[in-house]
Amino acid sequence: MKSIKIAVIATVTIQVAFANLAHAYSVNSAFTSKAVVKAVNTNGNSNANGNNGTNGNTGSNGNTGANGNSGTNGNTGSNGNSGSNGNTGSTVDTGSTGNTGSNGNSGSTGSTGSNGNSGSNGASGSTGTTGQTNNNGNGQQDQTANHNDNNQNNPTGNGNNTGNQGNGLGNNCSGNQGNSASVGCAAGGGSNGSNGSNGTNGNNGNNGNNGNNGNNGNNGNNGNNGNNGVNGNNGNNGNNGNNGNNGHNGDNGNNGHNGDNGNNGHNGDNGNNGHNGDNGNNGDNGNNGHNGDNGNNGDNGNNGHNGDNGNNGDNGSNGDNGSNGDNGSNGDNGSNGENGTNGDNGGDTPKPEKPSTQLEYKVKPLGLFYYDSITRIFNLTPDVDAKAVNTLEVDKFEKGFKVQKFWTILGGLGAQMQFYFTNASGLQNLLGFSIGLAPEKNKTALFTYFAKDTKELNLIKRHIPWKAEDLYEWSVGDSVFYESAGGVVFVAGAGIPFLKASTTVATQGSWRFYVQKIDDERVYVNATRAETKSAAAFAGTVALSVGQGALKDVGQGFSYEIDLSDFEAARAYEDMLKGNVVPLQKMAADSLNPFVQTVEANKNLLSGKTKAFVFGIPFMNVSTSKSNFYSVSNVKNLKEGLTVDNEYGIYSREVIGRLINRHKNRIKSFYGGVTKVTDKTNKLVSVDNKVQFSWFFEKDHGDSKSLNNAVEDAIQDTGLDYLAVKAPASQDLGYINVNLKVEADTNFTRALAGANKAAIFARMQKSLVNSIESYFKNGDKHNLCVTTDVDCKAQYSAESLKALGKIKDLSETLAANYGKDSKAFAQTYAKIGEQAWTNQFVFKAVLDQMRFCGSNVCTKYRVKKSRTISYKT
Repeated sequence: MKSIKIAVIATVTIQVAFANLAHAYSVNSAFTSKAVVKAVNTNGNSNANGNNGTNGNTGSNGNTGANGNSGTNGNTGSNGNSGSNGNTGSTVDTGSTGNTGSNGNSGSTGSTGSNGNSGSNGASGSTGTTGQTNNNGNGQQDQTANHNDNNQNNPTGNGNNTGNQGNGLGNNCSGNQGNSASVGCAAGGGSNGSNGSNGTNGNNGNNGNNGNNGNNGNNGNNGNNGNNGVNGNNGNNGNNGNNGNNGHNGDNGNNGHNGDNGNNGHNGDNGNNGHNGDNGNNGDNGNNGHNGDNGNNGDNGNNGHNGDNGNNGDNGSNGDNGSNGDNGSNGDNGSNGENGTNGDNGGDTPKPEKPSTQLEYKVKPLGLFYYDSITRIFNLTPDVDAKAVNTLEVDKFEKGFKVQKFWTILGGLGAQMQFYFTNASGLQNLLGFSIGLAPEKNKTALFTYFAKDTKELNLIKRHIPWKAEDLYEWSVGDSVFYESAGGVVFVAGAGIPFLKASTTVATQGSWRFYVQKIDDERVYVNATRAETKSAAAFAGTVALSVGQGALKDVGQGFSYEIDLSDFEAARAYEDMLKGNVVPLQKMAADSLNPFVQTVEANKNLLSGKTKAFVFGIPFMNVSTSKSNFYSVSNVKNLKEGLTVDNEYGIYSREVIGRLINRHKNRIKSFYGGVTKVTDKTNKLVSVDNKVQFSWFFEKDHGDSKSLNNAVEDAIQDTGLDYLAVKAPASQDLGYINVNLKVEADTNFTRALAGANKAAIFARMQKSLVNSIESYFKNGDKHNLCVTTDVDCKAQYSAESLKALGKIKDLSETLAANYGKDSKAFAQTYAKIGEQAWTNQFVFKAVLDQMRFCGSNVCTKYRVKKSRTISYKT
């Protein structure tokens, strides 16, 4: 019986813990980890500026190398790929063809951005040094000094990317390009982008006479050197911006429309190249091969009309090279790439992309904390004639007090990941998920002791008796139950603000100790090692939730009697409380050692499910729950050689209320099953099918009104008018407790499971109907009817007959398992108990049947308070 009571207490404790755990707060100090990194180099394709590369013919404009500064558009890092301008290295062949005019084929030169096309101005051979304009990505212009005549062959396709590479594919030797022989050096120049500084080779302008070399246009085939595109990395050559002196090309200011790319506005200096706009006519310059006569290139200054070369914008397709290079990180500048459109080419600028929805997470601490305590003080002074008492008396303490102090504390700290969406809208913006894991530690203690008077009541303090000498201060009969548990808790949840669902799974290992002083020297102790697995799922808002939990608890232990007057026995006792039971077991196994004796060996199992409704927040809440449990215990009394096996089904309905340190609990429960006793030879000694109904109420800060209400509730649930007792008017009573127990022996079980069930239930139904008729005939004295909108009598009649019908059906299952399947028998009995607690009419019908069948019915009724005398029947 003791194990059953402990199981019920443990069940209540676990349920309260789970209800509060479902609302546990977590500390919000955390760091945020981004699950997704978004790329921003969308503007990198602003290589479109390269499209103007056809202007490379404006060799004289080569000085527009300053446009190279527009390489900032190079943030379209893709321009780095313009290394293809390196192909102009092919102009190496122009070595002998001083008429490097054919170098115009260094089409890569065309890449000289929009200005590059002015290469046709090769007459301005002196500007050949404009290779520096490579910053415009069209850097190949550096050799346009002599390319003037051959610009017709320049493949401007790569103009975009020549961003920084222009340095110099040809600049290396462009100084002598007039004799294009030296131009031959340009072969490897592509990688020599840094040679952009060779812009000083502009002095080679005299080589302009080499226009005759235009025949060398065939050298354009050297474009194959485009492999030098690797020089795209020479984007760093942007330093060639020193070519900014070419700013005179500012006439290109017409490109100012790209002003939105304000940052690139600096390229405005190149605006002078606008004069070249007229060069649009030069679009026909494809035939410029004939320009070999341009030896008189000086006149080419008129090429300012080349502005029409804007048509070369088709080269913008080279913009794809923007993907090149990490320079894309400069992507913000990439938006400046629009300047690359130098006019109509602007159409190639990509539109900004809308940020995509991303799933991200935060890693946060997961903190678990729960604490509770309650003190119960019972006045042991009884009434002289309980049945004659109508109003309880207060402040009589002749018999002293019984005190129970309970406390429990749980703590844990782990981590959890909280997932959420960014750049989301609607419900997705509110939705979140979380998972977490935390180790936890839990300790619980229940002290029971006695005090002679109010003075001693205030003086006595109890703590865990870690040392044997601590027990010397205890009185005989004082006891403590102590549990130390540790384990892991897993939590997961999902939801939106104010509406969430969560799951909690916990695994614990624990030591449970019970210590009771049985005389001045000896103590009785029980040490049980237990494993507990539990799970709970809740759904609701911050302050309101519903849920379901499951529990399985398995334990195994031994009980001992220890004589603490022996030093070794006292030390073994202390080791036991620390979880080391080996010394105690060794001493108990020694038959010659009289100081430690093994009394009992026990095994137990408790499993079941709970449904709960919780309103409130941690430490301030009200929960209602309904539970069904199955309990098994095996206790071997080693002194008497008897073994007791218990299998019981337990049903309970609870209302648990808490406001910080104030508690109010009400529990209706039932347990029924089978108890078997066997001897050493496993011979059956006895079998009993005991059942018990229990109605329990407590409040630790009670008054007269609370006590009167509790008594009325007990009568309302049972219909037993003789439970009526009144508290003294307007009194603060401290702790109050109302406890009713109704027990019946095996005769009631035999009646339910026997062959005469039909007659039994016919009688129970008649009793129930008569009870309802009698009650409502005399009004509603127990205030059962909460509204007049419905026929209260009819409602209770239907409800009661339905419950009695279920009991009848369950009795068939009970009979089928009687003496065969103890587990199914016990679980079925718990369901019968649940139906019996439907209302007072069903309860009384069951109680009447208990008495009628000859069962020994025992009714125990206790009303206990801190200040009033105890009332019991």
